[in-house]
Amino acid sequence: TGKRGPQELVGAVAPHIDYPRGGFCYAWAHKAIQEFCAADLFIILGTAHTPMNKPFALTRKDFQTPWGPVRTDQKFLNDFQGHCDLDFFEDEIVHRGEHSIELQVVFQRACWPQEKNFKSVPILCGSFHEAIMNNASPFSVPGVREFMEGMRAAMAKSTKKICLLASADLAHVGRRFGDPDAPNRLSLQSLAEEDLRLLAKAEQLDAEGFHASICRDKDRRRICGLPPIFTLLSLIRAREGKILKYEQSLDEISQSAVTFTSMAFFA
Repeated sequence: TGKRGPQELVGAVAPHIDYPRGGFCYAWAHKAIQEFCAADLFIILGTAHTPMNKPFALTRKDFQTPWGPVRTDQKFLNDFQGHCDLDFFEDEIVHRGEHSIELQVVFQRACWPQEKNFKSVPILCGSFHEAIMNNASPFSVPGVREFMEGMRAAMAKSTKKICLLASADLAHVGRRFGDPDAPNRLSLQSLAEEDLRLLAKAEQLDAEGFHASICRDKDRRRICGLPPIFTLLSLIRAREGKILKYEQSLDEISQSAVTFTSMAFFA
């Protein structure tokens, strides 16, 4: 990643694809966190792959890893509830079968076995499909505005240094995902160009522009990281974003491909 002087990392995007395919890309984000981040609270925004009643799901549960637990910050959740009347614990059970947050906390605890005392706020982000189909902002989805306002209030009240971490993959294309054709060299090159144009909006901290880019083709590329990345961009206080690594994983057997990235955001 290279030294960037006194800048402080306040946010990151990492993949949530399995480690054998995406581990190298994960490393770029977590190396940047190690080098440039002074946070002791990580708000981890994961993709929910199953339907939920609310657009976000909170949990008070801690996460166990092979290197010890990652504790959930109960005070932050209490502060959030004090500023938000809606129940975002309604879909808490969805956390039990999800992997997008789990994959980040395992990586974090592996990097800092015990010496770094940090806590997390694990949040699953649901689908923005309704907003995409209506060509509308995610803030039009019931509950999104209330959640964002509650999070901003709790973040402002917190005395901890906060890092927002979005656990998010990008495109899902090919026959496994319902496309008529398998990816080829030319289509993968075109896919990379589209992905990088989208990520440029994230680098510019343009949450609505990021969402609008996906709306334009009705999420033809199936960007499963839209909700966590949009949420990160809506909440973060940063000066700039930077793509650290972009990768594509091609599966010849299923004739499909998944793309993903690591990004860093600096104050």
